[in-house]
Amino acid sequence: MSSQNFNDLIEQINQSAGDVQRERGTLFEKLVLAYLKNEPTYKALYQNVWLLADALILKKWTIFIQSVK
Repeated sequence: MSSQNFNDLIEQINQSAGDVQRERGTLFEKLVLAYLKNEPTYKALYQNVWLLADALILKKWTIFIQSVK
């Protein structure tokens, strides 16, 4: 990905999110997730990639399951 393509994507995120910083962060996080899942180097390196919210839910479930055992 060239730096211009990346800058174009960031500009699209900024336009879509407007002044809502949280939305910008969410859209950027989704961009990074897609990149890590699809770029061959990282696709081979990482078996699973999650959004932060999904990872936190997974962690809470893991803690809950461990406490029930």
